[in-house]
Amino acid sequence: SFLLSGDRQNIATEETSQDAGSKWNKWLLQQEIPHIYLQFLEDIGRKVGQDVYNYFPVESSKRHDLLSDLIRVSFWENIRSSRCQLFPVIEALQNLNGPRVRGRMNRTAPNLITFERAVFDVLGPRDSEAFQPLLDNCVDDLVRPPVQLAKYIKRVPEVKVLTPAIIRGV
Repeated sequence: SFLLSGDRQNIATEETSQDAGSKWNKWLLQQEIPHIYLQFLEDIGRKVGQDVYNYFPVESSKRHDLLSDLIRVSFWENIRSSRCQLFPVIEALQNLNGPRVRGRMNRTAPNLITFERAVFDVLGPRDSEAFQPLLDNCVDDLVRPPVQLAKYIKRVPEVKVLTPAIIRGV
């Protein structure tokens, strides 16, 4: 559990706090909660596929919150080394004339992979769309996150992103 501030309205995290509880709170926010969050995303990703990206932590444009910032920054620092399978692989286009169920194509559980295995398509929307049919069929472990996550993904050290060299090789 968290140590609360004297007014019992906030979670203490300030460096100036006399209480060792603020160090405990920071440890929980920066170490444990991001790992739990990664596990949550892996679990929900198996159910929602591409919609898992809606749950990734990003900065709020409305206001900054120290506690949320601690979790978000730590999440993105830990994602590279995580063994959680978070990223839905883009599957090659199926036969569009195949069997349908209630107007939808048959669906299988999403194929999720780790950050380490993923090749991220963080090209601009126009370029990504132009190369999409080719890339979807020729690049293994291709992942196409939404534009709002691209800046976070690009900041992660040693991230594998589509480059002109990869596209020429296809």
